[in-house]
This record gives sequence, structure tokens and C-alpha cells, in this order.
Amino acid sequence: MTKNMKLGLLPAAVTAALLSGNAMAGTEACFEVYNSATVQGHEVNYKPSACVMNTTTTDGSDQLFAQVPSKVAAEAVGPEFAGIDFQNSDTQIVYIPTTDIPGGSVITMELDSATMQAVFANENNIIHLIKFDGTDFEAVASTDGQVTGENTIKFITKSGTTIGAGTRLAFSRVATDVVPVAIDFANQGCITTDIDESILVQSTSAISGGTGISIEGGVSKKDFEIVDVQNQYEVKFNVTEGEVNAESSSSVTGNPIIARSEFVYDATEKTLTNQKDRLIAPVTFRTNTGFDVEAPLTAATDFNQKLKLVGDQTSAGEAVRVIMWDDQDSTTGDLTNRINFEPGEADATPGNGKTYETLASTLFPVSGDNVVYYALTNTVDGKVMNFNYSLVNEHELDFNSDERRNRFCGDAKQIDVGVNGAVLKVPYIVRKGDNWVRIANEHDQSAEISVEILDDSSNIAETVSFTLPAMSPNGKEDWSLGAYDQAQIGMPQLMTYAAQQGYVDSASATTHMTVTFVVTAPREKVHGVANMNRNNPNLPGGQIVPVLDKNTWSQ
Repeated sequence: MTKNMKLGLLPAAVTAALLSGNAMAGTEACFEVYNSATVQGHEVNYKPSACVMNTTTTDGSDQLFAQVPSKVAAEAVGPEFAGIDFQNSDTQIVYIPTTDIPGGSVITMELDSATMQAVFANENNIIHLIKFDGTDFEAVASTDGQVTGENTIKFITKSGTTIGAGTRLAFSRVATDVVPVAIDFANQGCITTDIDESILVQSTSAISGGTGISIEGGVSKKDFEIVDVQNQYEVKFNVTEGEVNAESSSSVTGNPIIARSEFVYDATEKTLTNQKDRLIAPVTFRTNTGFDVEAPLTAATDFNQKLKLVGDQTSAGEAVRVIMWDDQDSTTGDLTNRINFEPGEADATPGNGKTYETLASTLFPVSGDNVVYYALTNTVDGKVMNFNYSLVNEHELDFNSDERRNRFCGDAKQIDVGVNGAVLKVPYIVRKGDNWVRIANEHDQSAEISVEILDDSSNIAETVSFTLPAMSPNGKEDWSLGAYDQAQIGMPQLMTYAAQQGYVDSASATTHMTVTFVVTAPREKVHGVANMNRNNPNLPGGQIVPVLDKNTWSQ
């Protein structure tokens, strides 16, 4: 059997090797990427048949040189980013086939990135693969077709020249020397604070000239990183979960309090996040360094942040503010060194729609991490707080010194505020004599009931919260709620007691009201029903009105 007849029975990679005179066929092509004024080991042949990554000092014959991609600050990559000229950073990209490549072969290479839209950007619209024999530089392959603006390019190897297995071929914009190439990439959106993206290069195909056979040793099995895009500035939020205390006694001391004026907390863990008058969310501001392509960016004057309430509430409470602190004592839990949200504003009102412009220099360190403590704080003892919402920080740090620089931004939850009880809401009822609300407690422990009232009269802005006593003011209604118990609350007596607690009483018996009841028992164990009677002859005895809850049970 002749040699030509046997070729059809051999694997393609081995066939290509035989055709090129090299029986030691490789299994993949490799790349080396690093910053250096010259190509390391340019004249040294790489011997392995696969990519052996650097683990020790090497002359390049038995291992690849260490891969060191260029590092770019993500904040620098805006919609009009001008890309990177690797000539300025001395970034070398070296292609190494592990099989001989015959003359006239076609090698396809491409850039890949998740969102950065990376393309080649040589101004002369051509790239050469440069071989070095220790004396002379030779272009043994050059691109064919469009290069600038393309992420996929094709090289045609020099006719009559075989590229030996293991030859280091440097990317160059000229044919007689090694002058590194350029790439372009951009980010069309707002940069988040957790970008870690790579721009990669890969050889996707290598077809032998004349035979059309695929050359396995000319195709890379993986992508090789040429640019590492990371945030220079990062903000890491830790979500704190807390509950408003709906009981009329402290969750720690047992002393009497106004319901919903304190948070539930554990005295043994108060140094962490939950304290009597505040919920604390540590936030880490980080400044990374070591960007070798783009000089470190300087943060603009302002770190813009808007503190939104997401959930059931538009206000956290009349006296609730967010206060920033720079330090926390690890023993006592005390917060020290207060930070202004902006000049002239020592704290922030959550949910008021205002953007606070905090001095970035007070938050971001020169390098490394700085932990800042955001404390959702009830600033006045005894003031009632709302619940069932999340505090979200909508933030942005702008780099507006030139059109190339973008900004980072994000939406991050900081604090979840719940309540230690069940919430029942009667959205529509009046104060007449035969209007009532009935609450059932299926829990094995007694519970307290606190109430908030909002009416639609001229006093619509007047709200008040209070805890119900065991008996109504006239002594005829039992408002206590024991284990496995029910309590019926008549609206006239409820309004009488509300007026005693500071509610501006409405003179009209038919004024519509929304009443919220918070019961200090597990949510799934509390249920309610309400009756409204407006003397409608078609509805003798009144009508049942809905009581809204967040229970998950169904029938």
C-alpha cells in the first residue's frame, strides 16, 4: 500500500503532520500573553504537543511563559472608549501551533467578550504573525481581508514556507519587526460594581493549504485571556434583616415601651446589626489598584445615593433616618465618627426621593477596603415606626473628566424591615355603632394588638399608633387576646380610645377609615373579619368587608 493510499485511513491531525513532514502531531494550539518590550523565548521552539501552563521558571521549551493579561479599570470603559494600543503597554500576543503548518494554510482567530464588544483595531488594517530565528524577523502569515472593526480575522500562511511545530509567532502590525497590535472595546450600559470580565483570543480553525485538511495542532481548545476588565471601585452591600417590635414591652429588658417604637434585638448580639433604636448594615467600599493599561481613575467629588423604600411603605416613620458611621466598637457595638450624607446634611430621610451627594473621598480609601456602617435609626424615643419594606440604595459614582470614562451604578438592598407579628388591614370601615372588627388568635400564647388609623376627612394626614388595653373605655368590650382566643373591637369605642391617645377625632359617623391591626402572634395563626353597617335597607345588619393579610393558607 502506498503512502498516499494510507493517508485516508489516518486521523486528520496526523495526516496534516505527515503532509508537512512532521510525524509528531500536536493536539492543540496555544497562546502566550504578557507585558514585555520583547517576545520572550521568541527563537525557542515549544516542544509539548499540548498547552502546558507555566508552574516554574522556564526557557519556554517545555512550558508556556506565564500568562499575564492586561488589566483595565471597568469604569474607564465607556461608550466612547478608545480601546487599547498594546504598543503603549508592551503587551505581546504570541500564537504557538503544536503541529507543522504548511504554506498556504488558513488560520482563523477571534476575540470574544461577554459585553465589551471587542474587535481588532489596527490602523493599517493588517496583522502579521512574526517568526524570529535569533537574527531576523519574518512574517510567515498575514491577515487576508478586513481587520479593523472585526472580531474574527483570517491569516494565510506564506506560500512555500512551513511553520514548524512549536514556533512562537508574535502578533505584529508590521512585517519586519514586532510592533504589538491594538484592540477596541466599549461598554454601552451603566457599569455595575461587580464587573470581572475577560477579553479572550482563540484560534478557531486551521485548514491545511492545498489539502483542505483540518490541522488539530493549529486550533486552540480554550480561550486565552488578553485583557482583564475589573472594577477599580467596588461597593459591597450586606443585607441586614430586622423587625419592628409591635409589643408594648422591650424585647430585652421587658420594660414598658410604646409599641413599634423599638426594634427587636438580642442584647448578646447587639454589636452586630440589630440594636434597640437602629438596624445596622455594614457596607464595604473598595479601591483596587494595579491597572497597567489605564492609569488609576480618580473618583469624582460625589458618590450619588438615593435611599428608596421598596414594599408596603412610603415612609419609614416620622423620626426614622439613615445615619452613616465610619467605625464600630467590637465590644460595645457603639458607632463612632459620623459621616455626613452631603455637606450640611448629617443624615438621610429614606424614601423621600432625594439623591444625596456624599463626598467620595470619605468613603473610598486610596487602596484596599473601608467599611462604613449605615444605621436605619429611630432618632426620637417613643416615635412609632413603619415596617414591611426594604431599604434600597440606588447609587452611582461618575467619572466625568472625559468622554471615555463611564460610571458605575447599581441598586442594592441594604435592610429588610419586618414586624414581630401578624398584620391585618381593614381598608374601608366607618365609626358607627354596629361597625366592628373581630380578630382570632390560633396561637398557643396570648398576644397584644396595636392599631393605626387613617381617615379620609380633613385630618387625612393625622395618623396615630397605639396598643389596645384589655378592656374598652366603657368597660363593656373585652379587647384582650389570649391563647386560642378572639376579640371583637367596636369602632365607636376604638375611636374613643384613639382620641385619648392623640388621634384627631372626626365628628362624622360615616367618615371612611383605614385601620391597621398588628397582632404579636405568628402571621399564619391570626385571622380577622370586619362588619360595616351604613343603614342600607338592602343590607340589613351590614356587610362583611375584607380584612387583608399576608397569610399563605388557602382553602
